[in-house]
Amino acid sequence: MPLLLARSWMPRFRLPRVSARAVLVLAMLAFALPAVVETASAGWMIPPRPWRAKDFSILKRNGLYHIFYTRTNINDPNGLTENAIGHATSYDLFTWANEDSVLPIRPTEWDNHRVWAPHVIEVGGLYYMFYTGVTEQPGVYSFHQRTGLAVSSDLYEWNRVDAPIYECGDVPWSLCNPLAAAAGNLRDPFVMPDPSTPGRWLMYQSTVPASDPNRYVVDVAQSFNDFENWSDIGPLWETYHTTTNRELAESPHLFEHDGTWYLMFSTNGSEPIAWSTGLDPLADPSGWTYHGALANTLGFSTSFWFASEFMRDGSNDYFCFVNFDRVDIRRMVWKLDGTFGVVQPDFFHVKSLSWAPDSVEIGSPVTVELRSINSFGGRWVKLYGAEVDGGPPDDVLSAYELGLPDSVFVDDSLVTFPWIARRYHDADDADSTNSEVRILTLDGTAITSVLVVTPIGGCSGSGDPGEVIDPALRVDDHESLSLRTLQNSPTANGPVLLVQSDVPTHGRLEIFDVQGRRLGVLADRAFPRGASLVPWDGAAAAIAGARPGVRFVRLVTPQGQRWSKVLVTR
Repeated sequence: MPLLLARSWMPRFRLPRVSARAVLVLAMLAFALPAVVETASAGWMIPPRPWRAKDFSILKRNGLYHIFYTRTNINDPNGLTENAIGHATSYDLFTWANEDSVLPIRPTEWDNHRVWAPHVIEVGGLYYMFYTGVTEQPGVYSFHQRTGLAVSSDLYEWNRVDAPIYECGDVPWSLCNPLAAAAGNLRDPFVMPDPSTPGRWLMYQSTVPASDPNRYVVDVAQSFNDFENWSDIGPLWETYHTTTNRELAESPHLFEHDGTWYLMFSTNGSEPIAWSTGLDPLADPSGWTYHGALANTLGFSTSFWFASEFMRDGSNDYFCFVNFDRVDIRRMVWKLDGTFGVVQPDFFHVKSLSWAPDSVEIGSPVTVELRSINSFGGRWVKLYGAEVDGGPPDDVLSAYELGLPDSVFVDDSLVTFPWIARRYHDADDADSTNSEVRILTLDGTAITSVLVVTPIGGCSGSGDPGEVIDPALRVDDHESLSLRTLQNSPTANGPVLLVQSDVPTHGRLEIFDVQGRRLGVLADRAFPRGASLVPWDGAAAAIAGARPGVRFVRLVTPQGQRWSKVLVTR
């Protein structure tokens, strides 16, 4: 009996009933001809067998798309094999490379049983993964679901916060019994900044209200620039049975288009994805318009779709979802009434735009390098520019104003063309100050780094010529070991020290004053490979002293030493 109870609650989503013939056809497509399916699967990310995809997160970094997903072994009759988060990458949304999985279950920690539903956001150049961890500990926890947090600087190496950051005990109105598999549910986190309150973050998750143990609703929590501390706001009743006439409300996410917020979530029934629209992401049901099943709007069946996500890449919006056993990616085509259709993404894609070199004098030539994929037959790519200094910030410029070609014909994976460096024609002091210029594709999906254009005879580079910097304080993000101060980090109310290492290492963090006097040791411990965050907390404040001002931190490891500067404001 306990097994039957557990199985009734353990599936993340119940697939609709299908005929034996349909199952046979799907099996033939998935197993008999896997190579053909993967070649023809436009916009599909198909995990390697025996895995299938479930809840996921999709984002883009440096021209490369990343998907992190719950992976289930289809050969396990119980489907209970979510023991790590899957990871895949692509340059074009069509051809995917399988990467090493991340965040495996930890047998001796709180996430010892299952890991689910990753959601990744970027803040200040770092990446934060919120995920559901499941605890199984006889007599203490039974399939208990809580929210965890991990951090990465490159999306490959992830380091976790030790303890859960949010659980059903933090939600006073939820059903919370750690020993009952059906009563410890808090899962599928989705995090976004509050559009109305700077510094406040919102987290949406699926849970069960104590007043109705047989139905789900989405909970909303808040954090004020501290991802490790969240407080409950209350239920998002728009996702409850009284509105949807459905028992399930899972995998919530929101996005904005033309001032309207779109709320998507998965329910039970023959067409799982439901949606609502409103002007406030925290509105009560009176502030939302419920549209029912997404299939009704699209005009065709979506019976195998669930766990949807949204991705914005330049001016392109993508609606992504799990389609039976894979992640399906469709470009959204917006209509005047605020609804949308979905089509396959463009097969052609610009991977990157770059300068060679990255600084140049006015009147000197510089090369623009455009790298692309799937340019069969050739494509025209339209360009425009932006000047980020010497005029209004991010002043949009036409290609003509910069002396660039309006369009470039791309018929190879690498196309180069020259540009004679010049200033924006309306900029003041064009002959005496530096200018910083970027080039973008018209759809905004590829952008160069900043090119520094200097006066004739001037010094290349964008640093302040009057600033003298100790070479020991310089940080190279590509170094095998680095130390950097994040003055405003969402993981703490105050500065945070970011330690990055290519290998596991032992490190000691020492604090110094501006006279070079060693004040004490903040940390002396092992650091894992990848990014680690050390908050400037009460212990650091006690070592550094109460007076505001500058302090220096030295990282000492067997691989060498690194320095960083901390501005203490209180």
